[in-house]
Amino acid sequence: MVAHRLSETARLLAQLVAHHARGQPGWPTSASAAAPTPSATSPSTPAAQVLAKNDSAPSPWSKLGYMVDGDQVQVLTSPAGFYEQLKTNIRNARRHIVLSALYIGPQEHDLIQTIHDSLAANPSTKCTILIDYLRGTRGASSNSVTVLAPLISAFPDRVNVALYHTPELTGWKKRLIPPRFNETVGLLHFKLFATDDQLIISGANLSHDYFTNRQDRYMHIADARVARHYARVVEAVADVSFRVRVPEQKNAEGGYELLAPTPYSPVDAPREYKRHAHARLAPALVVESGSGEVVEKVRDTLIVPAVQASPLGVYQEQDLMAGVWAGLKQAADAQREKSDWNVYFTSGYFNMTPLTMNTMLGLNRPVNVLTASPQANGFFGSKGVSKYIPDAYTWLESRFLARVRGTTQPIVLAEYARPGWTFHAKGLWISPVASRLPWLTVIGSSNFGHRSMHRDVEAQAIVVTTNKRLQEELRDEVDALWAPSKVVEEKELEARRVHWLTKVVAYATQNMF
Repeated sequence: MVAHRLSETARLLAQLVAHHARGQPGWPTSASAAAPTPSATSPSTPAAQVLAKNDSAPSPWSKLGYMVDGDQVQVLTSPAGFYEQLKTNIRNARRHIVLSALYIGPQEHDLIQTIHDSLAANPSTKCTILIDYLRGTRGASSNSVTVLAPLISAFPDRVNVALYHTPELTGWKKRLIPPRFNETVGLLHFKLFATDDQLIISGANLSHDYFTNRQDRYMHIADARVARHYARVVEAVADVSFRVRVPEQKNAEGGYELLAPTPYSPVDAPREYKRHAHARLAPALVVESGSGEVVEKVRDTLIVPAVQASPLGVYQEQDLMAGVWAGLKQAADAQREKSDWNVYFTSGYFNMTPLTMNTMLGLNRPVNVLTASPQANGFFGSKGVSKYIPDAYTWLESRFLARVRGTTQPIVLAEYARPGWTFHAKGLWISPVASRLPWLTVIGSSNFGHRSMHRDVEAQAIVVTTNKRLQEELRDEVDALWAPSKVVEEKELEARRVHWLTKVVAYATQNMF
């Protein structure tokens, strides 16, 4: 495997991750202070310099993202809690409501009514909703757009509903690949919900099961700069997406029209569209100037935004995650005989990229992997070819365990198996073995798989924290996710007898899921 060449930003993140992985306290006062030295454990050396509680020096880490007060970050643990917080944020919005997900369930009238009521009560509030074109228009008579159409009709000058269409689905692909199957080409996969100074970043879509019995992850961040950053990203993608128009005379099919983005359409002029979309999105990815303000004692948490939009030439998540893995590898190589921190990794759709798998398996640290059991897979019981998808993931799990067989590194694979629930959580946590209080987590829409890196448009947050309350919430989150799980071994997976044709198709199409 060819090593990923790190950008300057990713190298800086790697230094910070290595600092924390080595168990050094607090925040280094400079990037050089984060680098390892022969006497790094001595408190009198530059490598151990950290910000004192009342230090007013600017933080070098604000180049990566946003230093925030960890007490303003909350881990939400349940679908119902996520939904209630989302509605509360919408009700309290006074300036803008910016929501982005793969789709909105066609029966989510309660959510739409909440948005309607907020807009009616606050005439200056504007609303942008960004979803995926293919998923959002699936089903001609009842889909995401039809449920949103009344909102557009009620507030035509204040509600913008945009549908991102991948520029990879053009020509013969657009004409010949049928609905649902065409979604394998690429999707808008954001799960970002920004309202004024509040942000919820998640892996959950906006539909009934995600509000009731489909387990995911959710982080509520009450910081104006962070909320603005992700809102800018959503607005940028919305600007290069199809726009929904509801004419006064509803003679269009479904009661709405889809207006192609200008000056280029992703369907008719994909090359020009990619260049234009990249130019529009790139400035929105830049960390807000002025976020490098003095670091006060309450600024103990770093939020690093990470967007991946390979079709648009944006590889921020890929680059920054390579920095995370490089920092962990650096710390692990410096202390090969220690087993001082754990890796917790989860994905509802288990299909690691080579970089993720190879690095994780070379850390010489305990690794705990969690994925969905066949019954907790969202495709379990589906009709058509989709019903074979859980079997395909079983086969990928088998390949993973075969890969780790014979290694001395303690690696445990478990499956989420909560009766009546499905599993959609994804993320990474790094925590000391002794305290089990994570100092790093990665949360967002990415499943860390092939399609997340190469096909879809994703948004993540890499969170580094020394805030004990937040660390305790992250520990509790890990415990809650793993609690209804069951460790699986190779023999059990083999006993499921995945059909040889499923294996062949899964191997041939593994970069599509």
